Amino acid sequence: MVKNGLIDKIFDSVANIDIGRQNLATSGKTEAGLSILTDGLQNAISAYQEARTNCNLELIWRAEAAYLAHEKEICEETIREKGKDMANLLILSGLSNMLVKSNDALRSLNTLETNPQDYVKAETTHPTTGTPYRVRSGVPKDAFHNACNYNIKCLQHSLATPGINQPEKELMKHRIENLQYAKIEYEKLQKKALGLPETTIKRR
Repeated sequence: MVKNGLIDKIFDSVANIDIGRQNLATSGKTEAGLSILTDGLQNAISAYQEARTNCNLELIWRAEAAYLAHEKEICEETIREKGKDMANLLILSGLSNMLVKSNDALRSLNTLETNPQDYVKAETTHPTTGTPYRVRSGVPKDAFHNACNYNIKCLQHSLATPGINQPEKELMKHRIENLQYAKIEYEKLQKKALGLPETTIKRR
């Protein structure tokens, strides 16, 4: 069961982060902007920590999807107000792709948790070997793995972008850690459903 309070916290955090960014870019509002931005980032980090503490993969991905959805809404509003600037269009495209991947992950997780027998049948459609199709332990590299890998890569790319302040970098790091944790725990669920031996799963 997903905690709606945590998702609301994510939405409120993203709204404050956006307001803080706008104020930082406005003359005379730098101090207020920094305060609002910091509060928003700290609340978002707290929400991601809560999702991880609950050891709930759905909660982790719901939190990620909520964050991306609200960021996407803000980006779309900016484009409507200021026009189709290439930089904002690229940001919108990236957020849209990450959100699609997030929903893909939730669909895979739902099938694995609620219909493990169907998942076992679907597993037979994956090639038995090959890096594009399997992780090192032999389980399918399905939409959940692809979503984790894609979103982690995007976040790591954002981390390397010049001009990102330290609090925002910390939030990105928490998001990356949550997705890395989700990959490990999901792989355990796969192995259990497929009747594979439980061995130590290294973080990739």
